[in-house]
Amino acid sequence: MRPKGKKDSKKRKVKKFLSRLEEIEAIGKYREGFSLTKLSEHYDMSKSALSALLKRRNIKCRVNNYHLTLWKKIDNLKKMKKSACGIYCIYFVNKTDGNDIKLYIGSSVNIKIRLMDHISALESKRHTSPKLFEFFNNNNYTMHMAIMQECKADDILEQESKMLGEFDSSCLINIWKPTKQEDILPWLKKAITLESYKNYTLTDTGCWESKYIHKDGYARIAVVAFRDWGLGEKKYFYSHRVAYWEKYGEYPELIRHKCGNSKCKNPDHLEKGNYRDNALDKRGNFPDLFEKKWLEFCGDPVKLSEYFSDRWSANQKWKDTKISFSVYEWERKLNLRKKHPEVLDSNENRRFSIEYQQKRRQRKKRRATK
Repeated sequence: MRPKGKKDSKKRKVKKFLSRLEEIEAIGKYREGFSLTKLSEHYDMSKSALSALLKRRNIKCRVNNYHLTLWKKIDNLKKMKKSACGIYCIYFVNKTDGNDIKLYIGSSVNIKIRLMDHISALESKRHTSPKLFEFFNNNNYTMHMAIMQECKADDILEQESKMLGEFDSSCLINIWKPTKQEDILPWLKKAITLESYKNYTLTDTGCWESKYIHKDGYARIAVVAFRDWGLGEKKYFYSHRVAYWEKYGEYPELIRHKCGNSKCKNPDHLEKGNYRDNALDKRGNFPDLFEKKWLEFCGDPVKLSEYFSDRWSANQKWKDTKISFSVYEWERKLNLRKKHPEVLDSNENRRFSIEYQQKRRQRKKRRATK
């Protein structure tokens, strides 16, 4: 009965509970793209009850139109400021069903340059993400770009993982997704019992080289484990990440090999790091070599292009010859122009080259404003 004096005469809906099989089915439909409204009608349940179910089963939310209003949309990539640093996204909206949104999340210290690289790779059919390339060529979706959050370079990895962890995998295009240690604990415990993980060869340098090496150069193992509900699920893990967890009890976003051997899973040769540290590891001794030669040749782009011709192709015309634009890129990365200003002051040809680049940028700006 309704309490006396209440104006609401509608009968309250009886609270309904789903069986385990119905829960699995409902979660599957939600991940396929069914909205909470459709699921509510199908199972005769309130949306709040369904939301509580998804939260209880640790199912993250799918991206929706409300999320899009929180981000800074990029309408014109060419006019975007170059200094933006942080987390960006490329998202695809279904032309028929506006609630069907697919999301690719990335990060960069220079978002504009990174997005331009994405577009160039997609248009030339050489992008490394097959899913991103698939939606880029799907006429049923429209592509958009946005800045999700601007942050400092040192905070990029943490913030990117946080953003990726907010959304359900069914709406994410990313190949790599961050995982919380508690979510994969059954698989980690199972991994350390497998023979494929235990078998390794001890080298003279103290490295524990795994016998099962993936084509990317790292040792990878397949693990099947069960959650407290649902069916068994297979996940793939890198052996060195499992080894780090086994010894230190942590599962960080990125682990560096101090020994430089990607096959090694000796935890004493591993340490936590970030993308910037990892990029420096991959560079090796090249930055020191480039700076040494840059000083030796007084920043001459022709001589530097000739010296590093086995590494770079000549892709820019300068005066009556061709040089590699990578010379300028590495100058910027290593900040050599400010670090050694006297070198450029003593080189008239080189000073002209810098002025030429400035004039070229000014001409582009004038064309863009016309």
